[in-house]
Formats: sequence, structure tokens, C-alpha cells
Amino acid sequence: MEKLFKNRELNVSVRIVKSGEGVLFYAKDVAESLGYSNTKKAIRNHVWEEDKCTLGSIQRGAPEGPTLKGHPSSILITEQGLYQLIFGSELNTARDFRSRVFKEVLPSIRKTGSYNLPDRRSLRYNQMILLNETDLHTTVVSYIRDNYPEAVIIPGLGEYQDTVSKRCDAWKKGYRSGQPDLIIENPKGKYKGFAIEFKSPKGTGVLSERQQLWLIKLRSMGYDTLVSDDIVKTCIRINEYFSLKKPRKVATKNPVYNVKTYRPRFSSDLSYLTSKSKTSHKQIQDISQVEHKISHETQLG
Repeated sequence: MEKLFKNRELNVSVRIVKSGEGVLFYAKDVAESLGYSNTKKAIRNHVWEEDKCTLGSIQRGAPEGPTLKGHPSSILITEQGLYQLIFGSELNTARDFRSRVFKEVLPSIRKTGSYNLPDRRSLRYNQMILLNETDLHTTVVSYIRDNYPEAVIIPGLGEYQDTVSKRCDAWKKGYRSGQPDLIIENPKGKYKGFAIEFKSPKGTGVLSERQQLWLIKLRSMGYDTLVSDDIVKTCIRINEYFSLKKPRKVATKNPVYNVKTYRPRFSSDLSYLTSKSKTSHKQIQDISQVEHKISHETQLG
């Protein structure tokens, strides 16, 4: 039976195999977790021959039971071989790793026959096994694809601009330094989209000045933003974002004034108004003539 020992704090991931009454460890996993740059050389130099075997030999000797995953030539080491690699490592975390294996993993295997892990479907389990920012990024993308297949997501992929030529080429194609790791372009509620900047799950990530400017600019454009190093909090915010509803638009009606215009009911009314209009005009003309005559006589006198 194969189990996985994975610890976020120590940044280690080791597969474990229960073989008879003993426990075997994948040698490469142990060597990488202990900081060996050349894992093959470390296994060859530090582990005695009697303390290591191949996966193929284990499978041939145990025809019954589930098939173990991995290449038949993969090297497994005994508990004694584990100690040999630990004592040969100069990494500071080797002591913590050894303590965790001795106090937690091995006692559990000896007592129950297996090392129990949290439920893989749990978000908190995923947070425990996240080792770096890339793990967090890919886990969130997988979560979005599984739960919101209609989501339109655009990755920043700034981690791939690791050379001058790549950065120049990316800049020509539209990439800008500091842009968020992930942008969800689906408008929800009052927001035009959702921009997420990921940081290391170990809590060591720092937001750069350009990243801050990007987030400020996106907020001014109507985007919701998030900086996160936690899978649980990120997924909760994503759920909240997709549950937002568009704000209701209140339609304002143009005011209508009820203005009544006078319409003559009978033809006699129309004749009366017309005659009054003509009379008024004639009176104005008469008054003007009188004023002109008075002015002329005054000048002669």
C-alpha cells in the first residue's frame, strides 16, 4: 500500500510503501526533501546496498494487492536508509523532517498499518499540500474550471518571463510587468471582472510596487481585486464573486404635464375671437395716429 507524507511547513513530499512488517520510502522523494541537488549521487553515496531495493522487485515479490505506481527501477529505501540520508544532509530542515517522521509518520504506520491523510476533497487539505505560488495558482484554476465552467480566465504568466529575450518578446506582444496572475473577465454585480494576485502559501510573498499600481488601476476601472496566499480564502471569494447579481436599474419616466388648450366649441366663438383681435389692432393704429398728430402740433407751436 502506497501513502503520501506531505508537509507544507517543511516543504517536503515523500511517498511511503508498506511492505510486510516494514516501511519503505521512495529514495528520490527523501533526497529532494532533504535538499540534495544530485539525488542519484546522494542515494548511491549515503545509502548502503542492503537498505535499498527497486520498486520492480517489491512488485514481483508481492503478486497480491494493489499495483504500486511508479517506474520499476525506482529506488526504495528502508527506515535505516532514511536515517543515512538524513544524517548526510546539511539542510537545516533535515532535523525537523527527521523529527516529524519519527514522531508522526512511523508510529502511525506501526500502529494502524498506514499513515492517514486528510480528505483530498477538502480545501484545507489542498492548502496543506501547496508548496509554492504555482501550486496555489493551478489549484485555483482547477477549482474554477470544475465549479464555474462558463468563467473566462486570463492568466498573467509573468513567471515565464525569466530571460531578457522572453521579456522583450512578451512586451512586444502586450505583456506588462506586474499584471495580476489571474483575471476573471465575467462581469458580476457592479464589477467588470475579478483580478487575483497569488503569493506563496508559506506567507513569504511581498506585493511589488508595479503589482500594487496594477491593482489600483484595475479597481479604478471597476474590477474587484484580491491578493491571497490561501486556497480556502481564495475559493470563498470566488464563490462570493460569482454569486453577485447585477444591480437593478431604476427607470425614470419623463414628467408629463396635463396642459389643456382652448378650443372653440362653436363657430360663433371663433368669429368673436377674430373680431376682438381685429378691433384691438384697429384701436392700436388709432392711438398711434393721435400721438403722431399731437407731436406734430407741438413742434409747430
